[in-house]
Amino acid sequence: MPELSLSQAAKLTGKSKSTINRAVKTGKLSAARHEDGSYSIDPAELARAFDVEPLDGAKRSGAEPDRTRQLER
Repeated sequence: MPELSLSQAAKLTGKSKSTINRAVKTGKLSAARHEDGSYSIDPAELARAFDVEPLDGAKRSGAEPDRTRQLER
């Protein structure tokens, strides 16, 4: 998946753009800064910092087990 802009990261997390920018500036979130002053954020880094689910629908390790299915014996 390609890197995300501040706006895209804000939309995915439900946070404001200024919240994402503040997280970058304080070191809570890593981002690459470009010559024009914009940032690129790795989606995995965004998921780590803001505890969001991965975009591909995969479950994280340590997630709660799916209790909707019955175990077969």
